Amino acid sequence: ARQITLVVIGIFTGLVMLLFLLLSVMLRKLLVEPIKQLARQTSPLREQAAEPPARWHTPREVYALRDILLASRQAVRAHIEEIERANKLARAATGRLCHGQRLATVGQMAAGLAHQAEGCLGPATV
Repeated sequence: ARQITLVVIGIFTGLVMLLFLLLSVMLRKLLVEPIKQLARQTSPLREQAAEPPARWHTPREVYALRDILLASRQAVRAHIEEIERANKLARAATGRLCHGQRLATVGQMAAGLAHQAEGCLGPATV
């Protein structure tokens, strides 16, 4: 009876290991590989993602996710360009404002000097 129990446990362990191996192969083919392929295609180092080869075992959701990510990447690029344009305009406006403030300060200083000079020379000219 003890030997039969050990044989049953051995067979059960072998079946569990076989099932685990089969499950890991299926997960790799159906989930991990499509995600790796998607990651390669949406890499920021690549400019254009090539159309992947059609495979019967790749879920449609992975391709839908890829399309969403590509559209999001384009939207982010457009948003970054818009922010860069706005930043450039803000820098130009800041430069003009600083230049105007410098001119105003120089004008005030010149007016102050003229007033001081007139105050000093006023009694002498009378």
